[in-house]
Amino acid sequence: MKISFLVFCYKSLLDWIYIKWICVRYAFYGFSGQISIDSYIESIVFLLVGTLLLKLNNRASSIILNFIYLIYFIPFTSMVAFNAFDDYMYKYYYLSYWIILVPLYKIINIENIRANNSKNILLITKDAGKYILYFIAIVLSIIILYVGLVCTGFNFSVNLYDVYNNRKIVTNDIPLIANYLLSATKLNLPIILLYFYSSKKYFWTSVIFIFSLLSYAILSLKAIAFIAILTIVYLILKVSYSHLRALISSILLCLLGILEFFVDQSGYIIEFVIRRLFFLTNLLSYQYYDYFTSHEPDYFRSSFLRWFGVESEFSDVRIVNVIGQTYYGRDMPANNGLLADVFANMGLIGIIVMPIIILIILYLIDKCTLNISKFILVIPCLIIASLFIDTFLTVALLTHGIIIALFIFYFMPRTNCKEE
Repeated sequence: MKISFLVFCYKSLLDWIYIKWICVRYAFYGFSGQISIDSYIESIVFLLVGTLLLKLNNRASSIILNFIYLIYFIPFTSMVAFNAFDDYMYKYYYLSYWIILVPLYKIINIENIRANNSKNILLITKDAGKYILYFIAIVLSIIILYVGLVCTGFNFSVNLYDVYNNRKIVTNDIPLIANYLLSATKLNLPIILLYFYSSKKYFWTSVIFIFSLLSYAILSLKAIAFIAILTIVYLILKVSYSHLRALISSILLCLLGILEFFVDQSGYIIEFVIRRLFFLTNLLSYQYYDYFTSHEPDYFRSSFLRWFGVESEFSDVRIVNVIGQTYYGRDMPANNGLLADVFANMGLIGIIVMPIIILIILYLIDKCTLNISKFILVIPCLIIASLFIDTFLTVALLTHGIIIALFIFYFMPRTNCKEE
């Protein structure tokens, strides 16, 4: 009952932020706010269905799924309340996706119960695992130095509005492998940092943090700056994770955003976090649906299939840029994942297939993170959840480093693992 009340409070805060800030300042993006009794009741029904189906445990996959629920699903119900989606069928496709994803997740829960009854068996020793982590950390650090010193230079800016101009500095002259590894630092450097910190290797923790800042200076991604700040706060507070605390933290974030709105009208929290991560991702998902209802899905032809010579109408101009040009009138990458991935790459059949693929990845994450301290997992799980929400799945796996993260997690030394 307490959790249900807090979920309703969280949705109510999001409702206020959406109608009082998002719709007022960003109506030209496509955010609409026309509430009715029917739409509000519908949003409550969606919230109840999505919440009651959600059954979580303490594994990494549950942490990821809970973040998706808080960041993506509940804001969607707020947008439903204010009739943000012109095509009513989209809402039911969205709910169908969630209804398929969440109940099937119980299968992973059952398998994890079995896995927890046995010890994780590594094919290498703890010392070998440490050397592999050091090797990965050194490789990523060298890539950052190489790209920063040779290709792009370092461009620090505390003005987050400048990052879009600074991002143009990153050219296409970066070697392909270096480009992939550089993008992967957003996820993998925090994993290594948290491992070093939990192992009381504070010097190496500081070194990895400095390279994280250098990565921000190259890529000019706001996400890297926020991850760095969040990691510092996390290390200072040392608050143990629970799904309830994640919900309470989301409520506090909304309250801080509203307080900031009333105090100085700046709205940095709402602008850079809540609008961008909670609501814009949901709007983009709908815009991908709207576009691909009148265009043929890509069926991954411009993704990994291009390596096999498959042609696509998006071979020259990426899908994300087409969406940016179509709905925002400028050449900008409108990245998005989950439902956008469904409609862009598979069509309606993806509502069934894509949740299964995500569940397989969550299962692999659980297997690779077995017996790793939850303290190390929380920040990486938040990043992985945001990658699922914000990018196509193939991009998240290959470009943004989830596959590399699986290797890091697997080779990371445990305190209670059996060695061979």
